[in-house]
Amino acid sequence: MTMDDRIARKLRARELLEHAIQTELGISDDNQFDTAFLNYRRAAMLGDHQAQFFLALHYAFGPCGRKNRRLALAWFKKAAYARETLCSLVSKREGASAEELI
Repeated sequence: MTMDDRIARKLRARELLEHAIQTELGISDDNQFDTAFLNYRRAAMLGDHQAQFFLALHYAFGPCGRKNRRLALAWFKKAAYARETLCSLVSKREGASAEELI
């Protein structure tokens, strides 16, 4: 995957995450948890750690009737790993510890 592909993937994930949040908060035209869930899932699968966390919350508490503890735990772990990796990369570049970034 080229750098341009990775950037495009991150931008698409961010767009999906923003739309999901807007939908869930009722800011978007389609105020439906199902639409929010699908966009969180798409963004999470593209690697967005915030979307992974929100998707885990959806699985943990089931606002769409999708309560699933196993999937919630799996997505919480992915989100934590992605955030830890991101903090590690930034701290190496900036010279700060990961704890200072959280």
